[in-house]
Amino acid sequence: MAYEDDAAHLLLFAVDAPDRRRGLGSRLLDWLEQVARTAGISRFRVEVRADNAGALAFYRKHGYVEREQVPGMYFGAEDGVALSKRL
Repeated sequence: MAYEDDAAHLLLFAVDAPDRRRGLGSRLLDWLEQVARTAGISRFRVEVRADNAGALAFYRKHGYVEREQVPGMYFGAEDGVALSKRL
């Protein structure tokens, strides 16, 4: 996590493949959002690879909305999607 004046930026978030679909990621994301809220943060930001349908669905399920598509976000080779959520 990186914290700014009014935003928290989730820099790296992953759940190991065998442990997915058990609610661990949802609980961890909820905890991170609660910590940010307690710190007075009003906006949460995250980016994912545009071809990562699972991650996009996960964040959308948790109320994140797409801010923009970013061509070449990952080392100029892969496109990304920037998402955010108001806390």
